[in-house]
Amino acid sequence: MTIANNRLQVTKFIPAEQEKVFAAWTDPKIVEKWFCPEGMKAELHDWDAVVGGNYRISMIDGEDVYTTNGTFQEITPYHKLVFTYEWEDEDEVVTLVTVEFKNLDDGTNVTLTHEGVDPDELTGHEEGWLSALSHLAALFK
Repeated sequence: MTIANNRLQVTKFIPAEQEKVFAAWTDPKIVEKWFCPEGMKAELHDWDAVVGGNYRISMIDGEDVYTTNGTFQEITPYHKLVFTYEWEDEDEVVTLVTVEFKNLDDGTNVTLTHEGVDPDELTGHEEGWLSALSHLAALFK
């Protein structure tokens, strides 16, 4: 884990083949199962994982709803995803998320870098991404 200069980076081992892990980020039916911190529920409104495609997803925690949206900027199948990330309730602060997939003998390392995050929100975003990635890993156990 690294936090510096409005940028955080987390890596999580996922016990599955690289192609399956990548699909968990691009297939809307799978994304909705994990794209939120543990204990929350994801509600997918849109997930068009192609360059220039948009996404919109809500993370629901009881009566609280947190919705984010963005656009896919770069997709290298099985290796890399880059997308913008914007909370709908904030003042149009657009950040950038890069997800890289590295094949290992027994699974896949997923490294997520989130850039442009408000310094006061870095720790919360780090905790949220680590929890969501744990949620993702649990799909493959």
